Amino acid sequence: MPMHNPGFALPFLRIAFNIQTPFSMKKSLLVLAVALLGLTSCKDQCHQTNVSRNLISKQISTADLRNNGVAIAGAKSLEKPGKIYVKGSYLFINEIKKGIHIIDNSDPNNPKNLSFLSILGNADMAVKGNMLYADSYTDFLVFDLSDPTQPKLLKRIENAFTSGMVEGVSWFSNANGMNPAMAPTQITDYDVELITSVIETDCEGNMNPWSNPWLVFDSFFNASSSFSASLSSSSSPNQGSGTGGSMARFAIVNNTLYAVTNQNMQLFDISQPQNPQKGNVVTLGWGIETIFPYQDRLYVGSTTGVHILSNADPNNPVRVATLSHVRACDPVVVHENHPTLRFGSKRSVVARLVTSLI
Repeated sequence: MPMHNPGFALPFLRIAFNIQTPFSMKKSLLVLAVALLGLTSCKDQCHQTNVSRNLISKQISTADLRNNGVAIAGAKSLEKPGKIYVKGSYLFINEIKKGIHIIDNSDPNNPKNLSFLSILGNADMAVKGNMLYADSYTDFLVFDLSDPTQPKLLKRIENAFTSGMVEGVSWFSNANGMNPAMAPTQITDYDVELITSVIETDCEGNMNPWSNPWLVFDSFFNASSSFSASLSSSSSPNQGSGTGGSMARFAIVNNTLYAVTNQNMQLFDISQPQNPQKGNVVTLGWGIETIFPYQDRLYVGSTTGVHILSNADPNNPVRVATLSHVRACDPVVVHENHPTLRFGSKRSVVARLVTSLI
């Protein structure tokens, strides 16, 4: 009488074969091999298109920055807008590393583009009264806005900054850290070239990291867009200053302008608005991105958290607390007891702090 085994249980197939004759065994094994081959080769393959960045270095001499870095031009269209600042009925919109658009917003339904202030290497600005303060790579500039169509450069503080970061790309000067008295002569910056690539994924959005390892590296360090239109009022008595957005690196509180770089906070005394003086430097640690003033505190966003500083003494801010999180781009605004942090471009969290800390 023929003997049968119970067969093999597979996810989509149950096979029973007869071992009565060598021929039937070979036939059954052939069927099994084909079935197993089909199961092991059944894998979805998808392709995903991504855009990564290629950085191309360029050199700018400080002589060229100062001789040719500022110009007044007529109104021009926004091409690559960066940060936004509001002062009264005026909007100041940064054109990344190129300058500032000055817009009359008296009629919000019909804003008028008044002029474009060309500033090489500009990323941030703040306004107090009729004075516009702006960066130009290493330098800190002051403009008279009495006539917004014709801003006038009043003062330049050279070598106020040694490095900076715009849209996740760092620039730096050749300042000699061992000899601070040696003035920098050259600035290294990078143009960004966007590269489109197609990678393999598992059809669930998870890519094969070896198909494009540089894309993984770039995705980790790439900051989100710097355009910041989420304006929030500060409750500090700023005596005629305006309001910056959540991505601001400049902040004015009374007679002090605070400017954060990648690792420091540079103070400027603006008690004489047209003639600011460079003040103290506060070391904060690496990865500093934004600053937001609220009451007698300064909230400094970094890639790993928020530093909270007391500016009870405006010339000597003191760190009183730090709120840490995983690495991410971290704009911050504050209302009452709630600092609002944004992690990257999609997630946000509202943290309630102990009253004594804020």
